[in-house]
Amino acid sequence: FGILEIDSKVRSKRIFSTEIKTGFWSRKIPELCQGMDALKAIPYIERIDHASHNHYSVCYSMLIEKAINFKPSEHLSRIRTLLLEKERIYSHLLYLNRMFFLANNHVLSNITELAINKMIEELEEISGHRAYATLHRPSGLNQSFSIGNLTYSMSVNDEIKLYVIKIKDLVKKSTSIRSMYSSLACIKRTKEGFTGPFSWYVKNGFDTRTTDPYLAYGEDCIKGILANKNIVESFCAYDRIMAIIEDTICSCEIISSILKTVIGTELPKIENLDQISIPKGEFQFSIESPRGKLGITVNMGDKNTLKSLKIETPSEANRGTLIEAIEHSPEEQVQEAFESLYISAMEIDK
Repeated sequence: FGILEIDSKVRSKRIFSTEIKTGFWSRKIPELCQGMDALKAIPYIERIDHASHNHYSVCYSMLIEKAINFKPSEHLSRIRTLLLEKERIYSHLLYLNRMFFLANNHVLSNITELAINKMIEELEEISGHRAYATLHRPSGLNQSFSIGNLTYSMSVNDEIKLYVIKIKDLVKKSTSIRSMYSSLACIKRTKEGFTGPFSWYVKNGFDTRTTDPYLAYGEDCIKGILANKNIVESFCAYDRIMAIIEDTICSCEIISSILKTVIGTELPKIENLDQISIPKGEFQFSIESPRGKLGITVNMGDKNTLKSLKIETPSEANRGTLIEAIEHSPEEQVQEAFESLYISAMEIDK
């Protein structure tokens, strides 16, 4: 995804200063989309982050819907919310798997792999064809959500929740995980401007799902689940592991609530819109992705074409904290510090 440079000054195996240069521009997604029909740009938007492509696609789609004053049905909003929360769990499991792998804890890394593979199996069952290990389905969903596969999703969600509760219990008991990550990549308590997991060092930290609800996040039952989420003050890498675990459990509860509402209700018919007329001008929309606030802004020209596209990603917003966190860290801890800050090299912000 482009060259990543980490320039450090090292003395006696300690890092005294660090400068990070990212290669986000290598794929030139905003440039590729310029002049393109707005709806045809969706596959390009999905390529930005391999673990959160639904978030980018839904954010972009809702931006277009906002521009044409289209309000999604309750059923569509719930299904979208369901997919976003599943993707959040998947992204969190990838993070936890990597952290456990770095700590050489094979028991925990194996449990996360079992959960990840279970989610891939579920997606294959729902979509009707083979899914990639990145939780991506070629050509998207090619069959309707049936009551049968939604019921299957309920059982899978219950199983995933049990996996995560087991992970939480084992992490709390693991002296090796605690000793390795407790003092790693600490974030100053006074630091502001973080998004996603970085904001959880403040109780009820910033979360677009609660501060500006969209889709089904505005429904009372889901608002209640988010309000009661166990917020972990995430100063160091160990705290961030626990915060991710709590957020994953919360997502399982949200999915369970949505499925109980959707299962047994009549699925509405969706009319295909062959032609959508998008007015000229600038439009913006933001949602909460697994790593934090994601914002997309487009400037529309004539004939539904994109004049410009700007994507504000949480990884880019939080990148500055990485430099501060690994300053004066032992040289051998730099990789673990980088991993613990949950930054994706696949996200761009230009």
